[in-house]
Amino acid sequence: MDEEQMQEVLLVLTEVVNNAIEHVEGRGPGGYHEVDVQFGITPGAKEGLVVARIVDEGEGGIGQEDFDLASTPDLGNDRGRGLFLVRAYVDVLQVCGIRGVGTEVRFSKKVRLGVEGGTE
Repeated sequence: MDEEQMQEVLLVLTEVVNNAIEHVEGRGPGGYHEVDVQFGITPGAKEGLVVARIVDEGEGGIGQEDFDLASTPDLGNDRGRGLFLVRAYVDVLQVCGIRGVGTEVRFSKKVRLGVEGGTE
């Protein structure tokens, strides 16, 4: 995939994992919790589909409504851009709680494949 799309996917993955680390209270000693990341690319002729699943085990995770209600960030503030950017960069985003486990975030994004330097 081209560099711009790769950077968007990396930003989304980083943001979702960072939120799980920063905002989730784990059930283990000292708030310990694990974050599981599954990632893949389904290739096609010229277009592929990036898919990811991030699951945290704990309380206080993010909800679907947090992404759905994310507003344009205040550029004067160094926080609060992540949810907006995640929502902007993916095609499908689903967040659900898993009883007794934590929160699952799934996303997918169509990407152009076989593109070098942004041109075919």
